[in-house]
Amino acid sequence: MSELDGNYMHVVPSRANFVMVLFPDAEHAALAFEALMERGLIVREIGSSYGIPHGLRISIGSEQAMIGVAGILKALVKTAS
Repeated sequence: MSELDGNYMHVVPSRANFVMVLFPDAEHAALAFEALMERGLIVREIGSSYGIPHGLRISIGSEQAMIGVAGILKALVKTAS
């Protein structure tokens, strides 16, 4: 996920089974939320709970799942730019 950092989003370093990704604003976070949920990934909006409306908490199990999430987010960056 570190390859996404600085590429229109910031990935907060984590050693857990999830990552927190920060987007430029809540609208872009919502677009990412929808795209990831449509693909069956476990995503949580963290705006109301933690006061970070431009962030998402993405649960990741396997390395293959992480690669899939990175691919989806990279595609979103291309369409948002």
